[in-house]
Amino acid sequence: MSTNSQLAKKLKVSVHWIRKMRHFFNLLDADTDGFISYSDYVETVMERARTMMKPTHADLFDKALKRVWNNYWKPGGVLANGEIKITFNGFCDMHAPAICSEEFQGHYKCTFNAYFDGIDQNEDNFISLEELEKFFTTYGIPTFHAKSTFSEIDTNQDNLINREEWLHAFLDYFICEEPKLSCDLFWGPMINCD
Repeated sequence: MSTNSQLAKKLKVSVHWIRKMRHFFNLLDADTDGFISYSDYVETVMERARTMMKPTHADLFDKALKRVWNNYWKPGGVLANGEIKITFNGFCDMHAPAICSEEFQGHYKCTFNAYFDGIDQNEDNFISLEELEKFFTTYGIPTFHAKSTFSEIDTNQDNLINREEWLHAFLDYFICEEPKLSCDLFWGPMINCD
């Protein structure tokens, strides 16, 4: 039985969901040490974001990242080399409740509303393809993947992502257990997830 299968069985989630979490975890593990640290999750992302976002938008994004780290991730982390780090199994343990918890889903919505506001550089209440490309860059996702992600999230096909489309795709990424292109592509194509 694969590691993904074993973890899926333990958490009572699908193997596909574990693959999505592994993809997201790998994106966040900026130094590829097998853990997510504060440096990976906040500092590396913000270093990239500040080069692409207006200061006020970068500040919103920074606050959202720090809130998630301090309130949700840090308490579930382990001490390694003098700092709090998140293991992959711990990461999955933290996110698995989102599948059935309305409270947890509410926290996700709050966070990604802040992300939406940070990404919406021209403050028109929409995310354009160019703005999504900048968001991808903040997470080290190659921008050429943004177009396919954009077209899947833009369900009304008006060439803009509205807040409802954004939140729906984001929430689906964390709660949908079966393959669904619109949510599977939220963080770019899933690679190195097995």
